[in-house]
Amino acid sequence: MEEKLLTIAGLASAVLGLVLGYFIYTLVRQHRAVTIWQQDRIRAEVETLEAERKRIAMNLHDDIGPKLSAIKLHINQIETPDNFNKSLMEKSNTQIDEVIQHFRDVSFELLPNTLVPHSNQF
Repeated sequence: MEEKLLTIAGLASAVLGLVLGYFIYTLVRQHRAVTIWQQDRIRAEVETLEAERKRIAMNLHDDIGPKLSAIKLHINQIETPDNFNKSLMEKSNTQIDEVIQHFRDVSFELLPNTLVPHSNQF
């Protein structure tokens, strides 16, 4: 009788061990799947943000910068004998230079060299 009781207890322990082992295995597998899903989601969000930063940086660099340079060029072509107007034009040129430099700085800060492949730098 004792032997049967020990056998039944052993079998019950083995079954309980298998069920517990399968439960732990399932939890670990599910945790890994959730972790991979979260990593993929974070990676996709980072890639989206980097693409948006790149688009904004390129727009600043390729669109607004050249337009400001063209405005400066047009201002420099204006001839005026009036000293006040010459002074005003020089101040405008200086301010435009500062704005152009600021746009350059912002576009490079938005798109650090680590995000740009070396063959695609602007």
